[in-house]
Amino acid sequence: RVLVQHARCASTTTTQNNPYERHPRIQMHPDSVGKCILPGGTTVRKENPKTGQERIVATERAYGYFWMMKDLRKTKNKPLVSTFMKDDNLLLPFPPLGNVTWVQPSSREDSVQLPDFFLRNNRTMDPTAQCTLVTMAFKEYGHQLLPSWLNPFQDEFSNQARVEVVRLLMQEGNGWILRFWSGLWKRSVVASLSKDDPSTTLLYVGPDLTTTFRDALRIHNTLTSYVFLLDGLGRIRFVASGDASEEEATQLIDYTKQILATPQRHSHKQKNKLRR
Repeated sequence: RVLVQHARCASTTTTQNNPYERHPRIQMHPDSVGKCILPGGTTVRKENPKTGQERIVATERAYGYFWMMKDLRKTKNKPLVSTFMKDDNLLLPFPPLGNVTWVQPSSREDSVQLPDFFLRNNRTMDPTAQCTLVTMAFKEYGHQLLPSWLNPFQDEFSNQARVEVVRLLMQEGNGWILRFWSGLWKRSVVASLSKDDPSTTLLYVGPDLTTTFRDALRIHNTLTSYVFLLDGLGRIRFVASGDASEEEATQLIDYTKQILATPQRHSHKQKNKLRR
């Protein structure tokens, strides 16, 4: 019965010491299917409309195999509401992610761990020392939406060393099919990289992340794109999805400037906690 109660509002319940707890401030579009998805990719389905009997089932069974396409139409490609998060005790870091490769135009590849990679240049552990814009896409359609965020952002901060743009490209799967296609995919990505592009490209190739990483960030729909702005401690400060309106693109730039301009330092106790 507790599960049914949580499902009605897609509870953002959190658990102490759980790195994949749902971020309490990430807001779902009111018409998005994701609003009703429980941790684990399940939801509630009424089995008997007369008796009202309910059952926890997979999202695909409750809403159909093509629910993501319907979801994009209802939300206009934006299952997540654009949200800026002020600096307080409710901020959470970007969730952990392994199986990530940093690819460069020189064809060099380095294995990295997130969110540690975002903090590699911030030796002082100052939240205002830098900002990282992380863009994420799983499918080609999502990639096509990202320039609406990236172009104005990179134009504004092209000469700003304290701002980094990271493109996180995702390839989920299992077994030999993933191993076969991942090699071709990596080579095609490397071939498309330009030495003139200042952004950093990261590739994830690994198991399905429905119940862990994606659930923490409320990335239930993999057909669209997602944008996360991180401060110098790797904490999420801004979240958005889909293509950017002119107003949203301007807000992202303003929020970045606001974070960088805020004179704030964390205590040694807080820094050590974030390092752990």
